[in-house]
Amino acid sequence: MSGFFHGVLLIVAVVLLPLYLNKIPLACLASILLYTGYKLAHPKEFKKIFAEGWKQWVPFLVTVAVVVGVDLLWGIFVGTLVGLIFVVITNYSSVFTVFKNGNEILIKFQKDVTFLHKMQLKEALRKIPEGAEVFIDTTKVHFMDHDIHLLIQEFVSTAHERGIEVDLKKK
Repeated sequence: MSGFFHGVLLIVAVVLLPLYLNKIPLACLASILLYTGYKLAHPKEFKKIFAEGWKQWVPFLVTVAVVVGVDLLWGIFVGTLVGLIFVVITNYSSVFTVFKNGNEILIKFQKDVTFLHKMQLKEALRKIPEGAEVFIDTTKVHFMDHDIHLLIQEFVSTAHERGIEVDLKKK
């Protein structure tokens, strides 16, 4: 809430008070920016980010490099873009795992499933051989996209035509 309120106040100040904002000495603004930047990029923050793994420190270092090399606005833009790419890659990978043991197949979902995973799941379901026993475990899924739900329901309803037994475990 404070971030939102701060943003509203900034917009109001920029729209209604530009003449007064231009009278603030740039040296004062630069010192505030340097102090804020030091607090945000304190060495202990670097240690913390590196400890969290490469998916955290790559966007962080890219953001810091662009802020220092270009400027703050570009740093925020590029850092947000890189962070968003990492979020999409992380969410796209390893949503479900297929375990095979002879004629038995377990499809276990690890997290939320979106439309981004539809083709991957469709291909996995297509590869299930005739006469298999399939167990689909969705107990760890908090959110399942409607397309994925329909795909699973369609598979369950048509599996008997291929001689496939399906057991679907939900929450």
